[in-house]
Amino acid sequence: MSKTGIILMAAGESKRLGRPKQLLPFRGTTLLRHAAQTAVSAGIGPVVVVLGARHEECCKTLDGLPVNIVVNQSWEEGIGTSIAIGMNAILTEDPEGVIVMLCDQPCVSFAALKRLELKQSLTNYDIVASSYDGTAGPPALFMSGCFDELLALRGPQGAKALLADTKRVALVPFPEGGLDVDEPCDLPALARLENG
Repeated sequence: MSKTGIILMAAGESKRLGRPKQLLPFRGTTLLRHAAQTAVSAGIGPVVVVLGARHEECCKTLDGLPVNIVVNQSWEEGIGTSIAIGMNAILTEDPEGVIVMLCDQPCVSFAALKRLELKQSLTNYDIVASSYDGTAGPPALFMSGCFDELLALRGPQGAKALLADTKRVALVPFPEGGLDVDEPCDLPALARLENG
């Protein structure tokens, strides 16, 4: 199996939520630390965490985890810049593929990350994305043929254009991926998940 790096996106300011989603309490820790622990527990390669807004507070919640923390000083430009900065950091580890995941998808498990790798090994597609709510989205695995495109990303759209190219994207069903914490109305679902 190839070495696969993981880039955990956690740079946004959570404007719609009104408070930093990274620091929301979840399963005895924070949403950010939970996501970072998930990435580490997958055991598939190095983990880079991209912080931006409130990075000092977010950094504290990652204490003791074997992750490489990088700060996107241009986080206000959008997730594209954060992906590019994460790519620059992860490429020092010489990965053959990179999984991009978000800190606000609490249902992502190490098994979900491993399924992306398995699907890629079976299909040899450049990109393997999670499928939910009728779309392809993160977490998503990008092989080395996509690295230059990821490094060139800017703006708020992230890797959506790459994921929209159906000729190079294989899908892994992940219906739970539709739960992400963006707005106050998402908090009850997060609470149910924690207590369920």
